[in-house]
Order: sequence, then structure tokens, then C-alpha cells
Amino acid sequence: MKILISSHAFAPNIGGIETVTGLLAAEFVQLGQLVKVVTQTPSDDTEDRGYPVIRQPSVSELVSAVRWCDLLWQNNLSLRTLWPGLLLRRPVVISHQGSYCRAPAGIALVERLKHAVVRSTTSVAISKAVAACFNTDSTVIPNPYDARRFSPDSSTEERPGDLVFSADWFRKKGSDVLLEALAKLRAHGLSPKLTIVGAGPEFTAMEQMAEALELNNQVIFAGLKRDEELVILLRKHKFSLFRQGMTSLLEL
Repeated sequence: MKILISSHAFAPNIGGIETVTGLLAAEFVQLGQLVKVVTQTPSDDTEDRGYPVIRQPSVSELVSAVRWCDLLWQNNLSLRTLWPGLLLRRPVVISHQGSYCRAPAGIALVERLKHAVVRSTTSVAISKAVAACFNTDSTVIPNPYDARRFSPDSSTEERPGDLVFSADWFRKKGSDVLLEALAKLRAHGLSPKLTIVGAGPEFTAMEQMAEALELNNQVIFAGLKRDEELVILLRKHKFSLFRQGMTSLLEL
């Protein structure tokens, strides 16, 4: 089967959608499928991923890619890359995990159009909560993870850290709520340590918020971590916290 995966964001950017797209593409290839990825993320990356990556395609390049495929898989709905699939009547699967996964409020023409499109395509939701946002049946498939890297640790090494939270865009992912929760716990005599992994436009604001809440001695901003460095860091903590939709990750 020829599978075209559409992912607005992709490597070398770091984030949940980028990671999921890479895992899906690699596993489809491992299963013997032919895969191409189309993305709006520019790069001069020359890494051989085992499948072509079409970056910022022109209209003709996009249409050609859709003509090539037997299945168009969208990792998050993108109208920019969806229309050729509908026009050429290719089977379309949309995996939902984005900001449009809520009931449209007010005019919200783009969101209403996306919800209308969902009703005429095959729908996959990363959680029951996301599936409930749409007036259609969705197959619930939690986000994947790399089981070869993120596997249970059988060692008896102690975990000195308490909580670790991973996010690529802090306030949007709820780190502000988490900091407020820590402040409330401290009022009840509880002071768990928290490590926040990731980076984004709200990094400075979150540092300032932690300082304003007098959490400097409880919160560590670890910056970006990936691959084995991330695995090692997660295993040093007792509890890993993830936003909605990331609960499919195993306990490390």
C-alpha cells in the first residue's frame, strides 16, 4: 500500500505531532508499506529516514503526491493538504489531536468546516475525550511511543525526583496550571519537586511565574531533552505528567 502522511509540523522540529508522525512512518515502512510524508516544516536535513519527505510542496507537487497514494493519512486535520485527497477521491484517515478538537463557538468558520469534513472521512481520535468532540464515530487509538527506547526499567536504582512534566509549548500544555497546583499543595504542607522538560515561547513567562509563586526551590526547567537523554531523565522521577492525549506513554 502507498501511504501519504500529512503532518503540518515534522522533524527536525521537536514536538508531539512531529514525533508521532515519525513513528507512524517508520512503522509503516517496517511493515512493508510505501510511505511519503508531506509537511510545511522547511529544512536542509539530509537524513535518510527510509521514506521521502516532501517539504512545503507546491500545488502540483501536492497533487502528484496524492495521485501516487492509496491512502492519505492526516496526523491532525489540515485543509491545506486535504483538498486534493477529497478531489481525487482518495481514502482519507484523520488522526485528531489538535486545537480544533472542541465544539466550535461563535462564527469560527474554519473550525466548523473542519468538523463538517470530519463527518465525511474516517476518524481516529487519540483519546475518548477527543472523540467526544465530534459528531461522528471515531476509532480511539492512543498516541504511539518508541517501545524500543521507552521500556520499563528493571533496575533497582532510586528515583530522587518527584514529578516530571514534558511539553513543547508551555502555557498551552498546562504548565501554568501545574505551577498553581504546586503552590496550593505547598499551602497544605506538601512540596513535591517538579522538573519541566521542553522549550517554547512561554519559557521565560513560566520561569517568572515560578518565581512569583515562590517555587524556585521546587521547580527545575531542564530545557529540551530527547532520545536517551530524555529516557534517563524520566527514569529519575517517580511520576511522569502528560497533557490530555499523552496518557498512552508507559510508566517508565
